[in-house]
Amino acid sequence: TPAVVTVRDEDGRTPLRQAAKYGDVDVVTLLIGANAAVDVVDNGGDTPLHKAAANGHDAVVKLLLTKGATVNAADENGETPLSTAAENGHIGVVRQLLAADAETNTADDDRRTPLYYAARGGHPDVVKALLEAGAAADICNDEGQTPLSRSAEGGYPTIVQALLVKGANANNVDESDDTPLQLAARMNRRIPPTADATEV
Repeated sequence: TPAVVTVRDEDGRTPLRQAAKYGDVDVVTLLIGANAAVDVVDNGGDTPLHKAAANGHDAVVKLLLTKGATVNAADENGETPLSTAAENGHIGVVRQLLAADAETNTADDDRRTPLYYAARGGHPDVVKALLEAGAAADICNDEGQTPLSRSAEGGYPTIVQALLVKGANANNVDESDDTPLQLAARMNRRIPPTADATEV
């Protein structure tokens, strides 16, 4: 393996990691062809797949998966490529990762799941894809907040509706004793009327 393929900077970043981050398919192809390890990690535990997923580079994600990248690799904070793609609203990447059997309910060190990130970020298409893939609607983070809590607080009615339809608990109480409705009210948000809304 040529030295240039495995060289790292002070943060542990390799040429493959950087090419994946910036979406350069040709360079990624060249580096993998020169035997660059597809699952090499930087000092933060991120793989090239993490970086490609976080930045929405569909073609690079497809290539890395084809070459055997670990779809459920976790970085030092427990985040997977699916979490990073969901957080940034990259629906194309999310669908690819789900098709490659990415785990929908893997939580990071703060107990935040891909669905939590998508709901917090206001990405309804990603939320829908995750729910359809079997993501659990009510996994709480380490502060007791659910995806519904964060989408209500953020003012994302389409996401709130989707979560309620999937059975999300409208009466969840977080560690600050707030329900989704109280979070929405505090932020002057509006949530859609549903059969459960009066129970919030």
